[in-house]
Amino acid sequence: EETAKFRLRKYLEEKHPVETRIVALEKPIEKNFEIPQFGKFRLYGRLDRVDLRENGSCEFYLILDYKTGYVESPDKKFLELSKEKIMDLALDDKALKELKLKLKHLQLLCYTYLWGKFLREDKGIGWSWDKITAGYVRLYREGEEKYIKIYSENILAYNKWFEEDFPTLLEFIIKHILDSPYWYPTEDKKLCKFCNYSLICRYSI
Repeated sequence: EETAKFRLRKYLEEKHPVETRIVALEKPIEKNFEIPQFGKFRLYGRLDRVDLRENGSCEFYLILDYKTGYVESPDKKFLELSKEKIMDLALDDKALKELKLKLKHLQLLCYTYLWGKFLREDKGIGWSWDKITAGYVRLYREGEEKYIKIYSENILAYNKWFEEDFPTLLEFIIKHILDSPYWYPTEDKKLCKFCNYSLICRYSI
């Protein structure tokens, strides 16, 4: 706890952006997710922090997750997981292994999706998915911010992915959990040693 306080203080003193507008702290969000023939599932997340930042003349929401330990920089490999590719996957172990190659930051993608649904359903705010992104504050590096960058050349793909492909991905993962006769403990003992799901999440998705 003392280490976390020290690193957070260093971030606020040295690496925190000069101008930002914090719109939420420790924000709990719950949303229903329905799968035909399976019923409704409750998706839950607690967002460490949400900022409203400016990129030129445009504003965008940045969801930040504080990390005291090592975490890789987020990338955009998930955009390669189209709805069609996901629907072609079988509900087996091989499919999870394939997903792991493209899904290193599922938590950030879930947070983005939940915040977008919150804005649309609870706030009735007009927006597009490219106005929302997520990333980490890497406290072990004095608060270095690393988030998913959205550029003009991938705006259409980014919007399509969260509108169509990500719900398909969520449906696949939930069905896989319900269909699996057994689970394996994680193969990544170092990365997952503090995770509550390490005994059932083989590929640390």
